[in-house]
Amino acid sequence: MEPKRRDLLKSAALIIATPILTLTTDGEGGHVSRTLGKRASCDAVPGAVRCAGIVIGNKTSRLCVLGETGRILSEETLPTSFDSFGERFVGESKMHIAMRLGSHSTWTSQLLTRLGHDVMVTD
Repeated sequence: MEPKRRDLLKSAALIIATPILTLTTDGEGGHVSRTLGKRASCDAVPGAVRCAGIVIGNKTSRLCVLGETGRILSEETLPTSFDSFGERFVGESKMHIAMRLGSHSTWTSQLLTRLGHDVMVTD
């Protein structure tokens, strides 16, 4: 698995706080293992809370959105700008979003929080 995708999945996995899913990587070869709990999938249920991991770059950012079971719903690249993030996330149903601490994490986390999402910034 390519390093950027592995980072996206690791970021998204940080905010899945339910026992339904645990995503882990070995840190070297990028092996991803998934452990599913007993609850059924609700990826297709309208209004279900989704999880997302964002890797923020100076010019572009990568976004990976996961359903509750850990199924990848979308992977996107968007410009790292206030307008782009605002357009992408305004009107979205509430998401749990994880991102790494960096030069753009303050304004992005504040914007996403104001738009109604739960945001966790990790080091």
